[in-house]
Amino acid sequence: MSLLLQAVAAGASGEAEAAWRQWYESADLDRVPWESMQILPALGGRLNEWLRDDPASGIVHGIVRRSWTEAQFRLAIAQEAAASLARSGCDRVLLAGPAAISLLNRREGSVRPITVIRLLVHRESIPRAVATLSDAGWKLDGSLPADESFDWVTNVFLSRQDVGLQLHWRLLDVPPDLAAACESEFLANWQRVDCCGRAVLVPAPEFALLMALCGRTDPDPDVVPWQLDALLLPLETVNWRKWSLLAGRYAPQAFDRMEEMRQFGLIFPKLERPLPPAPAPVRIQPSSPTPSTLQRLYRKCRNRIGRLARRYLLL
Repeated sequence: MSLLLQAVAAGASGEAEAAWRQWYESADLDRVPWESMQILPALGGRLNEWLRDDPASGIVHGIVRRSWTEAQFRLAIAQEAAASLARSGCDRVLLAGPAAISLLNRREGSVRPITVIRLLVHRESIPRAVATLSDAGWKLDGSLPADESFDWVTNVFLSRQDVGLQLHWRLLDVPPDLAAACESEFLANWQRVDCCGRAVLVPAPEFALLMALCGRTDPDPDVVPWQLDALLLPLETVNWRKWSLLAGRYAPQAFDRMEEMRQFGLIFPKLERPLPPAPAPVRIQPSSPTPSTLQRLYRKCRNRIGRLARRYLLL
C-alpha cells in the first residue's frame, strides 16, 4: 500500500497524517511522480491543516487546484457530449469511469482527477454516436470495429483538443458469450446525479463498484489506482447480494480485490461467491443394435445351429 493511499484510507485519524508526513518528508516536490499527483487531490481539505505555515504548501495546493479545475472542465465536456448523444437519438447514455467516480465521490473536499472521459451507450448506437461526436469536432482514432468484433472489444477512442473520450458499449472485458448480457445489465441499472447543474446518468451502486474494481482498459490513460476509486465510492447503498451475483457472472476477480480493500479499512459484510451452475446431467442412452449387428448375430446363430444339426445327423 502506498503511503498516499494509506493517508486517504485512514480518513481523519492520526494514522492519515502520519502516513502523509512520511511521504511528504521523503518527496521531491520538484519531481512529484505523475501517479502521486493523481492521488494527492483525494486528500482534499486535510492538506490545509497538514500544510499550515509550510513554505512549500503552494506547490501541493497548486497540484490540487489544477486537478480540480481540469476535473470540472472535463465534467462539463462529458455532460455536453452525453446530452448531444441523447438528442441525436442514442437510447440511454451513461457517464462512466473517472467522471462517474468523481460525481459519486463520498469524501467531502476531495478531488478525483479526470484524465479521460468515458461514456456508455448501446452497441447499436455506436455508429450514430461516433457520427454525432465527429460533427462536434471529435476525431475517431482508427475505425469502427467490424460487427463480429464487438463481442471482443469494449470501446473506441476519440479526441478533441487534447481531451480523450472513450466511447464504450461495455465496461467490463468479459468472454464473448457474456458480452451482450453484460452490456444489457449495465445499461439497465443506473442512477441519476447532478453534473454541472444538469442531471446525468451513472451506473447504479453495485455496477459502479464493479466498474471501479475491474473496469480498466488496457492500455489505460487513467493512472489513478483502482484502490483509490474503491475508497471514494459510497458503499452504504450497495446491495451486497446483488453485487455478489453480478461479480460472480462477469468479474470473479472482484472478490479478491474487495478482500484486499479490507486492509484499507473498508467495512463491508462477508461476500459469498455464488456457486457455479451445476452441469446438466449426462444421459447415456443404451445403444440399440444396428441392423448390421443383428444380421451378423443372426448369421452366427444360424451357422452354429447348422453345424450342430449336421453333427447330430452323422451320429
